[in-house]
This record gives sequence, structure tokens and C-alpha cells, in this order.
Amino acid sequence: MKSLNHYFPEFGTGCVAKVAYQKQNQICIDTLVEGYAQARPNLIKMEEDSLFDIASLTKTFTAILIHKAAERKLCSLEDPVYNIDERFIHLKNITVKDLLMHKVDIWTDGYLGDVKSKEEFYHLLFHSYPKENSRRYVDVHYMILSVLLEKIYGLSYREIVTRDIIEPLHLKHTKFEVNESDQLVSCNYQMIDGKEINNVVNLPHDTKARVASELGFTVGHAGIFTTAEDLLKILLCFIDHKEVLFKQETIDCMLSHEDYGVYLYTSILTYAKEHSIPMIRTSDVHLLLQHLLSQLENSNDFLDQIVKPYNAVGMRYQNPYKEILTIPFDTSMNTVIFSGYTGPIYLIDFEKQILVLVMTNVCHISQKERKERLKATIHMVKDLYEDIEKTLSFGKNVV
Repeated sequence: MKSLNHYFPEFGTGCVAKVAYQKQNQICIDTLVEGYAQARPNLIKMEEDSLFDIASLTKTFTAILIHKAAERKLCSLEDPVYNIDERFIHLKNITVKDLLMHKVDIWTDGYLGDVKSKEEFYHLLFHSYPKENSRRYVDVHYMILSVLLEKIYGLSYREIVTRDIIEPLHLKHTKFEVNESDQLVSCNYQMIDGKEINNVVNLPHDTKARVASELGFTVGHAGIFTTAEDLLKILLCFIDHKEVLFKQETIDCMLSHEDYGVYLYTSILTYAKEHSIPMIRTSDVHLLLQHLLSQLENSNDFLDQIVKPYNAVGMRYQNPYKEILTIPFDTSMNTVIFSGYTGPIYLIDFEKQILVLVMTNVCHISQKERKERLKATIHMVKDLYEDIEKTLSFGKNVV
């Protein structure tokens, strides 16, 4: 596998990467371990079984569990949230699928990371509400989904994850709480606004997940710790056809998504109207997008506010609009990618049957902005993807 050492220490300190691919009707797995798990206060070498705070990749666990509940006929993706749990009094017109695909902008009256008790946390969550008729990626979507799971099963989120994911796949290292003896990859000492953040030792990096953990529970947006080996076992369920976690028809449902062009078309016209930009008359989204961008001094004014395309498991999928490619390199259109704030990121190309997982710690001693760190991890995936792609002969030897 191609080395990723040139990304470190500027973007974190090291990684554990795994690439899975189909060759001669078998899944082959390559592993790369580089760099360090921690630079401060002591230098600790990265190991293959190093434990990572996977941040938003926790959402993959939550989405899997929701689809599993639907597979068991315990709920439907079209169910309004209120119909499943009447404590969500303002979510009578918001469906489970809306949350999975980040199709709404939901707010709480207060920041969940500032609460002092479990009761206060859930009070804010149960009174969450749609702010306006627009899309937005927010953690609250998956917090709500995890509470719906608890309502459906009468178990805690931790118990459901353990019963329906950890135990069936025999995951060895996946956990919700970290001990001092655990080999945790550090996300400590991050620089934010010129200040060093150094209070997240053995706790989730995400503030909301950290508060929940300190109060003794986990909600489904962040807060799970795992290894590259364990996470790969979960992701392989999407391509190995063994149906250990879910049936193929469930996978097809999870990967379903809406036509991104419809959303983009509406967004272009809305932006143009709000900024008094004259537009051409056409139903061709490509032409409309190109025209709008040609009228702007800074195209990022528009592009930065465009919501990425999400499928029914919360993964971002490739789209045909080159100006706003979800995955900025050459993959098949049937490809998804998902990244976490702390660094872990995965890509699955279903057509070429390539899976790339990079577990890294871009927050540790990092002075880079979030966008720079994300761009770096995407390039790590790109390097490994293209390296594997070059070594494979597609078609005859790959199913």
C-alpha cells in the first residue's frame, strides 16, 4: 500500500488504514500502520489495534440500527418521529427518513453541550423543532434517531449497539467508555481560535457526546470508540453479501437517495432570486449552475451553503456536478464517503468493489482549520484508492 507518511505530522501524527477489494471472487484486505498515536505529552507509536474516537462515524452505527428495526417491521422510514415517540412534540411532520438524510434543519432551545443533567439533556432534545423549511447537516438528527431506537426496543442505545452490532460481528474493541489502560489515539491539544484544547483525555472529543458520556449515556451522533479492524468488519457487511447484519434489500434501501439535481435546481433559483442575479431559462441543472457561478465574483458564496447529498444511511454519495463533487477524484457514480471530525474516514465504491478506511487523528496537536484537515483525509483516501485501482484488473477477476 502507498505510504501516507507525507501527511504527518502536519495533519495529525499517524494512521491505521485498511483497504478491502474483490479479486478472483475473494475479498482481499491490506493494512497500513504509520506514525504515532500521540505526540504529547509522550510519544506513543501507532499500533494496528489502536483505539480511535470515531466521532460522526458513530452515525453509521445508528443508521444501521434504524434500518435493522425497519427490517424487523418495528418501524418504517416513513413514520413521523412523533408517531414513534410522543415526547417529540414538535416533530409531527418530520419522518425517520428526513433525519437519516439530513433533510431538515432542527434546533434545540439551548446547547446540549452545556447541560448539567441527563434530564436537562433529554428535555432539550424532546422539545427540538424544525427551524425552517431547509436542509442542514446537524447532529441532533442522529441523537433523535438513537432515542427512537431506545423507545422501540425499551433498551439503552449502548445495549442495542452491543446486541445488534458488537455481538453478531464479534467486535473485540468497540466500546463507549475508555480506560487509562486502553491504547487510545489522542485527539487532545487541538488548537481552536488560537487556544489549546486539552481536556478531552479518554473522553469523546465532541462536546455533546462528552457531556452525555460524563452523565452515563450515549446518543447516536458521536461517542463510540473502535479500531480499524472492528470498523472494517461493519463496513464489509455492505459488500460481502453474507447478510450477517442485514439483508441485501435492506442495503439497497440504505443506499437509496433522491435526485440531487432537484435540490440543486431549487437552491440555484432561490439564491439567484435572493441576490437579484438574472438567470437563463433552462431545465438543465448543469447549465444553470454554470451560469450562476459565472455571475459570482466568489463562487464559494454559493457553494459553501449547498448541502451535500446524503443517502438513507447518512453517507455522502457521488453526484454528477463537477463544480461540487462530493468525492473530488475519479470513482464510479455508485460510491459513498463519510468522515468524522476527529479524522476517521471511509469510502466504498460499490461498482469497483473497493473499500478504503483511514483511521487517523487529525485533531491531535493540529493547528489546521477543519476544512484543511478534511481535505487532507480525503486526499489520504484518494491516494490509497488510486493505488489499489492501479493494481487491479477490473472485469474478469472481479465480481
